[in-house]
Amino acid sequence: MKSEINGNPTDLQSTQQKRPNKTANQTIFILIAALLFALSFTYKPLYTDNQNTKFLIAAGQTNHGQLSQDWLANSIDPLPIFTAIIRAFYELNTIELSYAAFLLLLLLYFLSLNAIAEKLFSIQTGSRASFIFILLFFSLHYAIPSVATGGMAYQYLLGNYFQPCVFGIFVFLSINSFLRKQTLFSSLWLSVAALLHPGAYIFPSLLLTASYGFIIYREQRSLLRALTLTAMESEVRAVSPDSRRRLPIRS
Repeated sequence: MKSEINGNPTDLQSTQQKRPNKTANQTIFILIAALLFALSFTYKPLYTDNQNTKFLIAAGQTNHGQLSQDWLANSIDPLPIFTAIIRAFYELNTIELSYAAFLLLLLLYFLSLNAIAEKLFSIQTGSRASFIFILLFFSLHYAIPSVATGGMAYQYLLGNYFQPCVFGIFVFLSINSFLRKQTLFSSLWLSVAALLHPGAYIFPSLLLTASYGFIIYREQRSLLRALTLTAMESEVRAVSPDSRRRLPIRS
């Protein structure tokens, strides 16, 4: 009778040992899927399309290619934080690290969208539904990339190289954090996107923050908490380099 009530100690220990193993296997599975996606994605060469305009000011600041006297390279910088990243690459003579940076952002792109899907549709990592989602995700991006990454009116998020618009991936991280009740991180990730590319992501970030605040108020009836989240994003808007000037910035 005692054994029936308390259970077999050996069985309990076996169950406890299986749970960490299962979690580890799920983590490995999703990381491998993310890495496969990032490595198989199409990367365009350095300075393709408008990447040269995003790198130009940093190149001028470090006199890369003797661009320190270039007029455009000495114009007002609408993307100072992104420029600082590229300037560091030039100073270290490792501009090729932009490929690695793009790969890391692709990993975040896959992981964040997968996490959102798992949360919204109650998908367990490694399950049949998880396999189906990953298969559809890969198929969409490789069979019809113009739909998956081309954007509307050429206002895309990913593209095929490292540039400021790719930091819109942090918007997905924000949504995932908010779905998991991590409101501080949801605001933080929106701030990263807005600071790296103010012209593209300040307005969407404000809209999302307002939506977050409305949901918080509706669920918790806490006006203070809703306003606090909105105020945090407004502060980022105030210190953004785009808050003092509005320059046409292409994604």
